[in-house]
Amino acid sequence: MPETNDLGAGQLYLVATPIGNLEDLTYRAAKTLKKVEVIACEDTRVTGKLLNYFGIENKVLLSCHAHNEKERSEEILGFLVEGKNVAFVSDAGTPGVSDPGAFLTKLALERGIVVVPIPGASAVTALISVSALSSSAFCFYGFLPRKEAELRDVFRLAKLRSEPFLFYESPNRILKSLQCLLEEAPESQLCLGREMTKMYEEFFYGSPGELVERLKKKESIKGEFAGLISFQTKPQSEYNPLFEKPSFKTCLKVLCGKSGSLSKKEASKVLNDLLGVPTKTVYQACLELDK
Repeated sequence: MPETNDLGAGQLYLVATPIGNLEDLTYRAAKTLKKVEVIACEDTRVTGKLLNYFGIENKVLLSCHAHNEKERSEEILGFLVEGKNVAFVSDAGTPGVSDPGAFLTKLALERGIVVVPIPGASAVTALISVSALSSSAFCFYGFLPRKEAELRDVFRLAKLRSEPFLFYESPNRILKSLQCLLEEAPESQLCLGREMTKMYEEFFYGSPGELVERLKKKESIKGEFAGLISFQTKPQSEYNPLFEKPSFKTCLKVLCGKSGSLSKKEASKVLNDLLGVPTKTVYQACLELDK
């Protein structure tokens, strides 16, 4: 691991930490935490437990969370300018991904500090891997809005996309969010992960209505949730989001119908850029239009 950059300043390491099971810390992450002089962390108590588990001692720990990141970032930059290497960690997962870290990273880059990512455990990829939804693309939202009107808007917009929709939610709001989803998209399918990588890890599969009933039967709901929603309820070969709204079909006719001047390939590229629909889906729609 390089000790300093060309400017004589230290380097900022964004270190991903375990999302639950401490043994998921990577070898490179542990090595980085041992070598840096300063560790900035969301909660010093949480990070302290991680360091103790791996026998990492004698580190300067600085609290840097959502409420003090702007003020504390200047102090952290001071260490970097002095030539000290600094690691930034959030309580779980990757800094800057639904966690603090983005502001510090932006400030460091503006000052010419080298920023190095140290990847690791991720609730996003962990959930996708067990969701049984094979997809090369997905939409990640992060924590869902607290206000019902905003939550409904998020689900309505997500329904317009073809990719699976991934979100985080707290245990005390998960039922409310699922109930809202039930009203907006009752036929959707979900995979919910709770306490992932921990002792009481649990996964739920089914429609919003089915999961609402399952969770209601629990005496208490604990642990944050990661959820993945598939609004695509028809088989892939039959599903065509372009024909779910007349405007899409009209757009298709204008571009490559009898009065259109674009080839199927050209129309696929244009509609992919405009609507975010996969080019293969657009091309298939063109073939169906010919029929």
